[in-house]
Amino acid sequence: MKSLPGLGRCLPVLCLLALSGLAPAGAASPELEFGGVVGASLAHREDGDGGPRLDNNASRLFLSAASALSADWQVSAYYERGAASEAEGVEAVREFHLGLAGPWGELLAGRASSDYKLSGLALDPFHDTSIAGIDAGRGREGASFGLSAFSNGSVPGSLAWRSPRHSGFGGNLAVYLDDQDDADGGRGRPDYGLGFNYSGEEAGLDAGLQYLDLGGEAVSPGQSGSALRGYGRLHRAAWSLGLSWEWLELGEDPASGHYRLLSGSYALNPSNRLALAWGNRADTGADGNGISLGLFHQFGAELLGYVAARQVSGAGGDSTGLALGLQYAFSGSYP
Repeated sequence: MKSLPGLGRCLPVLCLLALSGLAPAGAASPELEFGGVVGASLAHREDGDGGPRLDNNASRLFLSAASALSADWQVSAYYERGAASEAEGVEAVREFHLGLAGPWGELLAGRASSDYKLSGLALDPFHDTSIAGIDAGRGREGASFGLSAFSNGSVPGSLAWRSPRHSGFGGNLAVYLDDQDDADGGRGRPDYGLGFNYSGEEAGLDAGLQYLDLGGEAVSPGQSGSALRGYGRLHRAAWSLGLSWEWLELGEDPASGHYRLLSGSYALNPSNRLALAWGNRADTGADGNGISLGLFHQFGAELLGYVAARQVSGAGGDSTGLALGLQYAFSGSYP
């Protein structure tokens, strides 16, 4: 049976509105939040891809709702949609998941970013800029050179649990279900995720391990094996320093190997911030090194501008790129 026209686009909004009516009598009103980022950029690459490009994949809109079921339990929903993109493999709907939080932790179900991805994203000062993707044609890269492609995208069939924190320590466990029928009309086995981490605000330290078991088609179709990331980040009011080291075992896939990223940022003053990143691929089909440098300027509470450059060299070829961009972030809430 064919679905009603436009139902797919309306379904997230209908779910959020339905959620807003779940608060029991006498409880606080449900909280609704909306917002997004509007980005524009000019990027140029010196590796044969032609002249300047006007594109930006940072633009997105989000809508979220949360409602207290009791003093200890809260139910939530989150929907995020990216700007229209003609790039292959880029989904318009980035996130759409339901959550349940309580004394035993947080449960998420739906299309969501993996904890493996989020641990890398937190170390990458360039992930939302148009310098991303300058990698001399090396396939399956993260936004910054030195991060694997498992630092991108979201997984449709996510069932994830994040534990409560005790003295800064926490864990996470996830099952990623294959949502596509195979040639026999069945579904492949799920992929799995497991992680342990520490986050201490007073110490200014975040560190952990994230592991992916890739035996199905959920997280990354066509790949099987495993991925392990060890990471850490020191941060203070004016500066931060982070390190990610990934080991990918994907059989004969050329994306197998070691991925390393060392990143740092320093606030020159309240309006200007410098960022630097060094990335490395080793024992892969296209080893190399990449250096990124950027200056970010805050024009106000909502408007951010940046200029960034990246140079990548190695066995897979060389590439140099420059990007100028603006990002306008906005948000609102009800009530």
